[in-house]
Amino acid sequence: MKKSNTLFISTIIGLCFLPIILRRKYRRQSLVVFSLSAITNTLVSDCLIKKRYFRFPIRYFPEVFPSNVVYDCLIGPLFATAYCQTTADSNFRGILRQSVVYSSIQAVIEYWVLVKTNLIKYNNKKWSIWHSFIGLILFKVLLVRGAWALVSRVMVVNEKKVN
Repeated sequence: MKKSNTLFISTIIGLCFLPIILRRKYRRQSLVVFSLSAITNTLVSDCLIKKRYFRFPIRYFPEVFPSNVVYDCLIGPLFATAYCQTTADSNFRGILRQSVVYSSIQAVIEYWVLVKTNLIKYNNKKWSIWHSFIGLILFKVLLVRGAWALVSRVMVVNEKKVN
């Protein structure tokens, strides 16, 4: 499969799943998590690219973004939002378990993209798939799920004030 085809197909798949993920029961939390994930993905990715840990040779808007906008602003936030929705009623062990599952899926996809398409290139002295995997777990557990919990608590407090 050509590199540009993979990028285009992943964009279409992401855009198809976007209304499904954001239409669910937890709309406010989902919008906050999706937005926060897109912003932090872009900032962290740009920082790591500047430090030459990895690069994206083929990407949309290369003059504007050094990172892969499709992953940072669409695919990654979709995974983060789906993760939060599926852990909404989970205890801490369930949250950790699902974090490992979602991070594993993302790491396998990233590895496939790395090996088969060359859309991402690692500086092997500085970065590996294990860095991505551990980073995804920490990102999902600490930042994304924490933001979900915070928004949920704020909504509960606001509902109590209204009633």
